[in-house]
Amino acid sequence: MGTIRVSINLGIGKVEIEGSTIEEVLDYLKNLPMAVSDLSDKINRVQQTIPKPRMPKGVKVTNLIRSLKKKGWFEKPQDVENTMKILGKMGFPANRRMVTSALLWLVRKGELNRKEEENRMVYFTPPMVVKL
Repeated sequence: MGTIRVSINLGIGKVEIEGSTIEEVLDYLKNLPMAVSDLSDKINRVQQTIPKPRMPKGVKVTNLIRSLKKKGWFEKPQDVENTMKILGKMGFPANRRMVTSALLWLVRKGELNRKEEENRMVYFTPPMVVKL
């Protein structure tokens, strides 16, 4: 007698079932939803234990943004998303709230300006003012 093989593609992977009779394969198929649910729960638990990247202690987003300003990052208007991306590339995974707060603080201090451009706020270096 031959072997019966069933292959099923699921969102979390591929399941292959083999049996010598159709009844044997059907028994496996009946238990498949519970097995997939258990596997999905285990994957979720593992994903929850993987630490999310965080800002190193003692590093202030404001100071990182000031260093970007010194390098000329804000000579062209930049939005929060672009600033978050460049900080991430530098190895500092700052979230939107942190970056927005730091940018607004620098605007209040007069170190950056901001304006609305294409339905989003952009930040840029203020023009140099020479007092005579």
